[in-house]
Formats: sequence, structure tokens, C-alpha cells
Amino acid sequence: MRGYVKGSASQSLAPTSTLAPERAAAASRALGMRDAYSNGVRCKGFTVPINSGASSFTVDLSGMARNFLGFAYFFITAPAGAVTTQLVINNDVVVDSTLIQHFFVNGTTSDRDYFPFPRPLNGQDTIVFNFNNAGALATGYLVAYYI
Repeated sequence: MRGYVKGSASQSLAPTSTLAPERAAAASRALGMRDAYSNGVRCKGFTVPINSGASSFTVDLSGMARNFLGFAYFFITAPAGAVTTQLVINNDVVVDSTLIQHFFVNGTTSDRDYFPFPRPLNGQDTIVFNFNNAGALATGYLVAYYI
């Protein structure tokens, strides 16, 4: 930006300081922070009662979730009988008739955070875990990872 120098005989234009490079750098940093925030991995935990026989559990993620990354289970006490699970995301069967033990994580026996099953999300998603438990009631701790 340039302005007139007051009191000069010719009223010539005098250069003034420009902040364009500083503003561009600040805008770039802000964009980087927004990008890191919107693409950051998130997780949400759930306590899941797995009743004897057939049951289901609906996972409710943030409407801002754009990608389902995967999930994991932790059990304080392992289920007494065989428990099979099915994961359905927006009518897409992602996991079908699989023993839930295949998806256990435990810091002492597994260095895995979750089991990846990436799927796109649209903000109004239906994510359901179905169970068939041959034993007594079991309580699992589910964690879902998403962006």
C-alpha cells in the first residue's frame, strides 16, 4: 500500500510496509492446522454387552467422521463360549461369522492398536456389530478408529 507524504512539496508517493509475506505464512500455518485436525485419527470406545444367543450393538460415531479405519476388542474376562461377530457398515457386510477372539488386542500379547477395515463414511452412517454368543453374557470393550 502506498500513501501520500504529507508536507512534501511534490506530494509524491512514499512506500509503506507490506505484510503480504507474513499474512501468507500465517494463512499457510492455519491451513496446515485445519488439515491436521480434519485428517487426524480419532477413536471412540464402547462397553458392549454380548447377550447369550443373538444380539446386536449399534456404533454411533461423530457426524464429521469421513472414514472408518477399523476396530478392536478387549475383554477383562474372556467370553465363556464361542462368540461370532458380524460387522455391517451401511449395508456392506465387512466382517461375517468370525470368532470375536480374532479381534482381541492386549498390550501384553499384541502390539496392534486395531484391525483395519477402512470404509468411507458419509456422516449419516449405520454401523452395527451383530453377535451370536454360545455362552453366558459377556462384556466386551470395543474401540472404533476413524477419521
